[in-house]
Amino acid sequence: MDFRRSLQKFALKPARFLVVAGLDLLLPENCPLCGCDLAIADGNTVGCAHCLARVPAVERFCARCSAPVGPHLNTVKGCGHCRNDRFAFDGVVAAAEYRDIMRDAVLAAKRAGGAATAGWLADRLWERRSSELLKLRIDLVVPVPQHWLRRVVAPHNSAELIARRLATRLKTRSDRHILVKRRRTPRQAGLIPSARRKNLRSAFIATRPLHGSRVLLVDDVLTTGTTADRAARALRDAGAEHVSVAVAARGIGV
Repeated sequence: MDFRRSLQKFALKPARFLVVAGLDLLLPENCPLCGCDLAIADGNTVGCAHCLARVPAVERFCARCSAPVGPHLNTVKGCGHCRNDRFAFDGVVAAAEYRDIMRDAVLAAKRAGGAATAGWLADRLWERRSSELLKLRIDLVVPVPQHWLRRVVAPHNSAELIARRLATRLKTRSDRHILVKRRRTPRQAGLIPSARRKNLRSAFIATRPLHGSRVLLVDDVLTTGTTADRAARALRDAGAEHVSVAVAARGIGV
């Protein structure tokens, strides 16, 4: 635990806000990934220059699944990664490919103390794809949920933290209670695509009608798109007019 966090932990509650204010002035917040002082852009903390430079560059994304593609490929009907798939969502917006520092950040955001890293991931998504997100005219931001047993043991749901931050940026609301995972399932990692689809069949359900809503479904990473597809189907069944997916990272060949 760094010096700043130690002071915050041991300060008495009535004086804690004064301690935090003083620390913000004397000891600026550190980068959640490397511990360096954060850079400031447009009044918002966005991360240290060293870690920002390590985010994989993507010149162009597939319009359908957000996989990195070449400059001349027509992706209106998808790319080589998604052309043969049928999805319940309308499209995916990702910040970068799931590798290098993005992979490290996604994994760190899941662990205890990873809330700041989840915020860092949301900022990368907003930094790179805010124009596309704003054009979607989103009414509601919904995180991909965890089963209640998973919520008991997990420190937090990183998708929920990312969703909340994106909703603030989009000036709309985020609601983690609208979509529920009603069936506990094995982890998707390591399953072949056909097993992934079977694993999540009927796993999600919407808790209330969403007639005519434009929904942004949020997760930390998308690989085959199965989780997002099953969750989007539940939102569609509840009446959502449009469902787009936002993820921090797009996994290719993972």
